[in-house]
Amino acid sequence: MPDDDAIKKRICCNAFHRRPAQQTTAPEPAGRGDFVRQHTYRSSTCQMPKTEQVLSIFLASPGDVSDERGRVDAFVDEWNNLWSEDLGVHLRLVKWETHAYPAVGADGQDVINTQIGEEYDLFLGIMWKRFGTPTGRAASGTVEEFERALARYRASGNPQLMFYFKKVDSDAGDNAAQLQAVQQFRDRLAKKDGVLYWDFVSPDQFGQLVRVHLTRHIQNWSKRYRQRPEIAPAAQSDLANRFNGYLNNSKKQSGVLSAIILQFAKIHRAFIIENSRRAAKVRAMSDEQLTAEFQMLSLIEMANAMNRYADAAERFETSFISEFSIFVEGVLGAAAISIAFPAVQTKSLSQMLVRLRRELHPVYGEMGNFIAQLAKCRPQLSGQMLTANERSIAALGRFREHVRFGERMLLESENLFNAKHRP
Repeated sequence: MPDDDAIKKRICCNAFHRRPAQQTTAPEPAGRGDFVRQHTYRSSTCQMPKTEQVLSIFLASPGDVSDERGRVDAFVDEWNNLWSEDLGVHLRLVKWETHAYPAVGADGQDVINTQIGEEYDLFLGIMWKRFGTPTGRAASGTVEEFERALARYRASGNPQLMFYFKKVDSDAGDNAAQLQAVQQFRDRLAKKDGVLYWDFVSPDQFGQLVRVHLTRHIQNWSKRYRQRPEIAPAAQSDLANRFNGYLNNSKKQSGVLSAIILQFAKIHRAFIIENSRRAAKVRAMSDEQLTAEFQMLSLIEMANAMNRYADAAERFETSFISEFSIFVEGVLGAAAISIAFPAVQTKSLSQMLVRLRRELHPVYGEMGNFIAQLAKCRPQLSGQMLTANERSIAALGRFREHVRFGERMLLESENLFNAKHRP
């Protein structure tokens, strides 16, 4: 939630609710969180009315994570365009920007609370450096929205709650007090509220994480809601073909990612072997041979080699990020189809995820060990060598962070295809 002043200004400028394009029917009596809202429409491929279950997601955050909020918007639009007709599940994103309008209350946040209400199935919170302004009832607007959702969950088991924190990679500057409040709230979630949160470092990482997690929630809710749209044989064949397309794409990308890791591992080991060879040569030389000129040339040679190593780490990091993003697209497409069409065989995909994760894990460990070795050398270095050393540590550290994130994403993706999560 942005600060109160921003809320009041934007509410006065936004007098409309966003409404679904389809005609909405009255809610059926049912328990909260069990797809209680429905809307009926006519499919472009069928003249018979079809009914979709509507799953509402409330998005809460301060105003400094607009990129991440955009990723949630994009997932909801993509899901509704690609899957809502086949799966019978339509996502509805609830945000203060689109679901609040000019009115009077105790304050801007009170107006939003009243107008948005409590009829949503999933609370999704995001924080970075901004915490927000106290509302009179809570430490900030986002915290108040979280506390209302948490109270509902404890009373009824709904809504489900998801919270994400973006890592701060630089000094907070003027936001020091805000950042401290964010960190205290984060500690509170784990220690007091029992909420499992997730960290991320970039909007792209958040986009991948939230898409996997939302797909898992859709799986679980779809499993609880037993009524499924009937799928005609022709549509089943189409879904099977689409699933095979996603499966083949995922297998191809798995091979590409394995090759990236293998190729970098070769460069990494070759660099270590060359350093060991150079060090052994120096140790074998006599004092007369170790002239100042030779030592200077050796240092330049080592610095150049270290810079080439850093170049490789940066290059392979970029390739890994790009190819992993394509890989996730295939996995999520296959997971979506498995919700609508449980007959598809996901065992080979699940095994592929496990295999790739096991390939990443030792590379992550080896990278960490080498970063520690490079750090130990820093006190003995100066000039070009120190610069090259620090650059290598930074480049390898960034690459390692993405490998670690990939490992975590693979583990989360495995859960998409475990039998206990299948409908």
